[in-house]
Amino acid sequence: MSKLLSIIIPTYNMEKYLDKGLDSLIVSEKLWGYLEVLIINDGSKDKSSDIAHRYEQKNPELFRVIDKENGNYGSCINRGIKEASGKYIKIMDADDSFDKDGLENVLLSLIDVDADLILTKVIFVIKGREKNSDQEINLEPNKEYHFSDPLVKNILNDIAMHNVMYKKAILDKINYKQQEGISYTDQEWIYTPMVAVNSVLYLNETVYRYLIGREGQTMNPSVQLRKIDDTKKGIIRQADIYELCKAKNIDAGHLKYLELKAVNRARNFYRYCLLYNSNRIQNNYVKSFDKELLLHSRTIYLLLNKEYVNNYFKFAFIKCWRDSGKINPFIIFVVNLLKTLKNIMTQISEKRIV
Repeated sequence: MSKLLSIIIPTYNMEKYLDKGLDSLIVSEKLWGYLEVLIINDGSKDKSSDIAHRYEQKNPELFRVIDKENGNYGSCINRGIKEASGKYIKIMDADDSFDKDGLENVLLSLIDVDADLILTKVIFVIKGREKNSDQEINLEPNKEYHFSDPLVKNILNDIAMHNVMYKKAILDKINYKQQEGISYTDQEWIYTPMVAVNSVLYLNETVYRYLIGREGQTMNPSVQLRKIDDTKKGIIRQADIYELCKAKNIDAGHLKYLELKAVNRARNFYRYCLLYNSNRIQNNYVKSFDKELLLHSRTIYLLLNKEYVNNYFKFAFIKCWRDSGKINPFIIFVVNLLKTLKNIMTQISEKRIV
């Protein structure tokens, strides 16, 4: 039986968090026919599989467990898409959870919609307390927009994987597959599928509850440094997809979206290596990546010469580094000082969360 929504949960050693996330997906019994939850156990060595199977045994109408060998995040998404029967697909990381009321309202809304992409809101969970996302989704709820609409463009430029669900048909149309064996492929979820998106719908519901600050989380600075090669591979993959789409003459609006996303991610990588971690990442490593990027996309490479540190510090640091092979230590000091001040303000804001 086909469903309205398939939720894919990549799971690797998440026994501490899985119960909470799965509990949040047990919707009212009258909605069970609309939802399926695919728990893709990626070779976990803890009790994640046992926990998942317990939910499957108790609620087989909702939960289905797929045990597989470890292949990292992308392999779980690929397997989940292949197995999913839902009209729409949404991803939930195993350490996160959903707002049950928001999910139930979305399920009811899906009965009458047919947009390629559906957007919903996110709550951040920081040290056990909740904070609404600062992201503005300035679209009229329940109104279908075209991808090329300027309002949609502004929102999608800053969209995260937690905000989106795609119609499965568009994923099948482009034979969508994520890279396997590396981390950070969630970036591909808000990149490649957009090529096939024409219609966009915003549902004014908060669905995703995003846990921030978990030990070992891929956004943890020490983990990011250890997995820097994975980030590099992801950027090169995006550059390849951009060039492939350009060669296929996709429309200007979709191509511009890919271009902006690829440039922004690459800019952040250079900033991370050259400014924030210049004392830990060898210059030759960045030079090697720089040459590789040029080979894969000359367009993306050249656009990066125009990128600033940020909107407030308009210093074209990538061009400076390419021209001279280094960046003035004073510039690095100023950038890291600004970053520290921003982190302090963020911590103060977090303490004010009620």
